[in-house]
Amino acid sequence: MKNITGMRIKERRTESGLTLEALARLSGVTRQTIQRYESGVIKNIPSDRVECIAKALETTPEYLMGWKTSETEMIKYREEVKMEDKQEKLITYLMQFVKKATSGEASAAEIEALADVAETLRKLLNNG
Repeated sequence: MKNITGMRIKERRTESGLTLEALARLSGVTRQTIQRYESGVIKNIPSDRVECIAKALETTPEYLMGWKTSETEMIKYREEVKMEDKQEKLITYLMQFVKKATSGEASAAEIEALADVAETLRKLLNNG
């Protein structure tokens, strides 16, 4: 029986330019474990680990498991993840400015920048 999951992990890892060590760090498992998944030595990968590895590889658990094969679905998922990352960064930036503004430490220019960030976030959320 083919090791679809292991083959897809290795395929996405190499496409992403990640080493075994880098993927291990990003997904919270050891380099040896990633290598065993890829080689098929370990066939039954816990679902929480598949999820962590998929996120690190900017794909879906369904793709890694062989349940979905569409590259279009993968591209759409990567775009959604990137949008979520942008939204999260904007929210963090916004919160930093809110703290500064409410403490009285913000300049007029910083308060104007805060308004710009809030408007950008509003547009992103309305389009998402």
